[in-house]
Amino acid sequence: MNSKEIDNDSIEYHLKNNQEAAKNYYLAIDPGEKKTGWATFDKSGNTLTGNGIISGGLAEVGTFLFVDLEPLPRVVICETYRVKDFQHKHHFEKIPTIRIIGLIEWYAITHGCEFIEQESTVYRTGMKWGGLHVPSGHVNDNRSAIGHGIFYLHKKKRLWKIR
Repeated sequence: MNSKEIDNDSIEYHLKNNQEAAKNYYLAIDPGEKKTGWATFDKSGNTLTGNGIISGGLAEVGTFLFVDLEPLPRVVICETYRVKDFQHKHHFEKIPTIRIIGLIEWYAITHGCEFIEQESTVYRTGMKWGGLHVPSGHVNDNRSAIGHGIFYLHKKKRLWKIR
């Protein structure tokens, strides 16, 4: 098989065999060009079970998702990235963060996980709902991922109890 072709039979087999495992927990991700934050929440959606930062780019995020991450999450919550008209610095660039988001979405699709994209602004509300301090400046990527997870779990699923 050509390396550019996708073996749909293998993907279908993989999805069927991992459907039960995909119902265990929620994974929230704040992707970045050099650092990507992540946070996990248990299946009840009301307990933070882990968080951290992946240092590096596309390859390191790929290793985290496809090698290190077990078992599979039920839902992958990911901050989206939009190029605005005024961001002329991105003309003719590959924009690594968008590529990382594509990799995360591909992971979710190939593993039968629900994929949720969120605007970059909602994490601060999620952090407040979680009883976390929200600094006025930059927020660490793992704390941003926690905020995204809480926002989704409370606003969309009504699982997270506001602290």
